[in-house]
Amino acid sequence: MPTTLSCTLALPATFRPGDILAFHRRDAHEVAESADAASLRKGLVWNGLAACLALRFEPGRAVAELAIDGAAAAECSTRVTGH
Repeated sequence: MPTTLSCTLALPATFRPGDILAFHRRDAHEVAESADAASLRKGLVWNGLAACLALRFEPGRAVAELAIDGAAAAECSTRVTGH
């Protein structure tokens, strides 16, 4: 059963998401990650399971969503959301 975890993070006023997104746009083939003007998607392994981390940058905050290919352990939610 797939699991999706999400949270919203406040960003400092000096945070520059464009720098992060430019770094992740360097892979023209977008094999493991892709980025556009306001968001980033990256494939990764989370606790041994395939997952996709999606970050969407909005003024003053980032919205994060982690889609895990399988049932995530209970502590995964705490590790992602901090709660």
